[in-house]
Amino acid sequence: MSSTRTTPLAAKLAVALALVGVGLGGAALALELSAPDIEDRIIFTHNASPGDATDDKGTRAQCPRGATLLAGGAAVQHGHATPSVAIYQGLPIEGGWEVQAHETDPEDDPRRPWTLEAVALCLRPR
Repeated sequence: MSSTRTTPLAAKLAVALALVGVGLGGAALALELSAPDIEDRIIFTHNASPGDATDDKGTRAQCPRGATLLAGGAAVQHGHATPSVAIYQGLPIEGGWEVQAHETDPEDDPRRPWTLEAVALCLRPR
């Protein structure tokens, strides 16, 4: 039976190369975001679910075709009668930001309407 062991030198080299790659990627992003035309290339998109009393909701803010997703987030919009809502997922999916949330006390009476909103910050190519 043969086993493969990574030598300490090989492991250190792999970590060093990974750190160089991360550093170069970070430097490239910083250079791209410091370009003089950056204000014209940043796009903010959003999308909202229906404003009803549904227990579980999900929605996605999509970047325009060819744009790169930089960041995303979520917000729960409601009136003065606030339902208990938990955002349990927010993640990048296929060039957009998808969020999901649910009412934590769905048996609460009276039912209260709420809206889940996804937001995405995108960078348009040059």
